Amino acid sequence: MADWRNSVITERGRNLDAKVRAGRIKMEFTKFKFGSGQLDSYESATDLAEPRLNVGVTSIEPVETGVTEVSTTLTNANVTTGFSMREVGLFAKDPDLGEILYLVMTDPSYDFLPAKGGATVISVDFSIFIGVDDAGNTTAVLDPDGLLKLRDLTAHNNNTDAHSVLFTTDSTPDRDSDTTDSAISKLGARVKWVRSYVARKITDTLKTVDTKINEALAAYKNFKASQISDFAEAVLIAIRDKTFTTLGVTWSFTNPNAWYICFGVLFGGLIIQGGTTGRPSDNAATTNFAIAFNNTDYTIIPVGVIDASDNKFSLTVNVLKDYKTANSCTFRTSDSVAPACYYIAFGKLVS
Repeated sequence: MADWRNSVITERGRNLDAKVRAGRIKMEFTKFKFGSGQLDSYESATDLAEPRLNVGVTSIEPVETGVTEVSTTLTNANVTTGFSMREVGLFAKDPDLGEILYLVMTDPSYDFLPAKGGATVISVDFSIFIGVDDAGNTTAVLDPDGLLKLRDLTAHNNNTDAHSVLFTTDSTPDRDSDTTDSAISKLGARVKWVRSYVARKITDTLKTVDTKINEALAAYKNFKASQISDFAEAVLIAIRDKTFTTLGVTWSFTNPNAWYICFGVLFGGLIIQGGTTGRPSDNAATTNFAIAFNNTDYTIIPVGVIDASDNKFSLTVNVLKDYKTANSCTFRTSDSVAPACYYIAFGKLVS
């Protein structure tokens, strides 16, 4: 059981008392600290041996002449790691030094303060009475009635008649009856109903998810390879229609004698197209483009085509500049009927 005793007023605390008695200032207590260490002597200490938790002063009340009650509320709401409470310090404001350690109490029969997140949230009142005796000495004692011991609180919460356990052990019905049951009994029924409702909803949701997963797996197993191929083709068509077509990217290779690729606005309307001509007539062969250029500033490169058995090695083909149009081009051949030619042309699309 907790046994806070051995109160020590520090040297800085005694100096602060002297300033208060001299009328320089009024005593101003600022906070409590709880720690897990212990020093052989706290006379010259400026802090606890192992400070673990800071809590503010909740009230400072005069009890009688020369006696003041300084109170706080000890809670584990901000405790991330539990610790044994071996020491407590009360801090005060010094006009020359700032905040100082005023007094310390130690507990040889220390209690353990658990970390937050457990089944129980610890919240207990803690008070120290500070007084001045007839000789002008300051003394401090713990209020035995104002501090609820942690083990007493734990025993209370483990009691099936206690309010916190009522929520987990309540045997009241799920619905309130038209009786004059106590408010706590009805609250327990509400908690039980909420717990049951949430459990049912979670179970139903998990069942629905499991069903959907099984349906998806079954559909996947029944999905034929041909359907996958059709789906992939549909995706590519959609990309073409929604992306390439929108940006003006088009192409056609259906006619090997007149094919083209238009790269659209991202490439300045660039067109690359090509094909073949028929047999020349009167030293000329004309090709009609698969898609019209913007103007006649395109570049076209013809290459003569002859059969392997043809012995006319010196046949040539050239572009007739004056016969270039946006839609066609005429080539001059070195023979009246030969050679036919392949060509590739680069230019811009008609805007």
